[in-house]
Amino acid sequence: MDKEDGLIHEKPAVVLLRHIYEVWPAGTPFAPTSDLIDMLVISHPNVWGKEGPIGRDLTAKRLGGMLARSYKIHSDQPDRGGPRGYHRSAFVKPWIRMGVTPPPKSDASDASDGSDADSSDSSDTSDSSDSLRV
Repeated sequence: MDKEDGLIHEKPAVVLLRHIYEVWPAGTPFAPTSDLIDMLVISHPNVWGKEGPIGRDLTAKRLGGMLARSYKIHSDQPDRGGPRGYHRSAFVKPWIRMGVTPPPKSDASDASDGSDADSSDSSDTSDSSDSLRV
């Protein structure tokens, strides 16, 4: 409750990670940086928009710097000539560490990927990112 009242201040990188979880498009394994920024600014203008403490919209450079320094998450350009952006799988471990866990796999498309949902090996971590729903 104190956090909601503004009495407890979180580090911007922690707020960023939580807000990215909130705005990430369900079922989307990759989000272009520009789309992610737009979603953050629209959803939280008092933090990431012109109304925020910086007085201007979040930039790709600031987003990338915060994610790289705090979580070792880096943007990627999976398609040559396509947009740079972020893979949801890169966020799964930090989200879990902060107490945001992906729901269990449930839709038919996840079952067809050949992975075993009950497996506890390290490869299951990347597979579980595909089932994260916001």
